Amino acid sequence: MSARPPLLTPDDPRYARNDIRYKEVRPGDIPRGESLEDTIHRVGDFWGNRIVPLIRKKERVLISAHGNTLRAVIKFMENLDEATLLELNIPKGVPLVYKLDDDVKPISRFYLGEPEEVQDKARGVANQSKVTE
Repeated sequence: MSARPPLLTPDDPRYARNDIRYKEVRPGDIPRGESLEDTIHRVGDFWGNRIVPLIRKKERVLISAHGNTLRAVIKFMENLDEATLLELNIPKGVPLVYKLDDDVKPISRFYLGEPEEVQDKARGVANQSKVTE
């Protein structure tokens, strides 16, 4: 899967344990980094145990997330393989709507917005990792 980012050190100000809101959480329960693979495992449990039951009850679900978390949700919804998942460029700030069947499989999906603007934003995400000279 994707490369694992370097782990934060316990003295790094970005490490959640250094945030007062997480002082009571055991250090072992706070990750110091997360790869796409880690995200997929975390999101898979949430998807299967929390989201799918709501959808099966015919409830509408709004998921607000970013980057790898959305990639993981889409992986489970569309049963994507690793290569396809890594090529997925999700435009930032553009709602993605899915219509699902009774087996929670996509019937259709579409972005809310002007198609040209959505494509521009998707290209912007794809170009993030490219180094400019």
